[in-house]
Amino acid sequence: MERSLLQWYYKRTMDTLRYEGIHILLWRTFKICLSPLAALGMVNLCRKDLTRPLREIRAKVEVTFGQATESDIEELTTLVVEAYGPEAYKKRDMFRDIFLERFAHGNKCFVAKIGTEIVHYNWIFFQSGEYMLLPRRFTVLKDDEALCMDGVTVEAWRGKSIHTAVNTQMLLFLKKSGYRRAYTIVKTDYKSSKKTLYRVGWEISGTMLYFMPRGAEEAWIWRIRGTLVPFVEKQIPEHQT
Repeated sequence: MERSLLQWYYKRTMDTLRYEGIHILLWRTFKICLSPLAALGMVNLCRKDLTRPLREIRAKVEVTFGQATESDIEELTTLVVEAYGPEAYKKRDMFRDIFLERFAHGNKCFVAKIGTEIVHYNWIFFQSGEYMLLPRRFTVLKDDEALCMDGVTVEAWRGKSIHTAVNTQMLLFLKKSGYRRAYTIVKTDYKSSKKTLYRVGWEISGTMLYFMPRGAEEAWIWRIRGTLVPFVEKQIPEHQT
């Protein structure tokens, strides 16, 4: 297990250096070194106007699109723990419970399949909640707004525009369902994810830096540019609770 963990970190390091660059590798290394004391991150906050025309983008391989159900829980859980590395296997039950809770709240999981294998999943959330994973900070959604996030692609199929294709399918679904605006969040050091959002036409509405000391009740937040609305509100309006 220890060797497997080292091999996984080594591959991640080489992939980051190759595809993202030395500056991203140094940033991620700094965050890992700081992690015993605090969580540090920088994210771009994005929005998409669904009242405008949407262009459908195809993947570079033949895939089929659909929505996952609770019967796909085990396959979805396997996909996410394999993507997050050996240590994630210890949290398999936690991921399974998270997915079950999302389905129970009416959220939708869009998937891409090659044959019968799920090679990508991505979620749409319809209710306000703590999606930034920062205590006491809420993303507040209106009735005609939704949040798209938490996409994962099987490593062997990355670089095939599958994420891009699924993202457009999600937005087309929202547009046809009468939603007028979508939001998403992307870490500034995730080059491939930022490229996907650029191709689909997402607009960066703001950039935020956060620092969360271990044991603290609330994160420190800095607005680098743009607006942080509606991602880090102090509370959910009473009519939405």
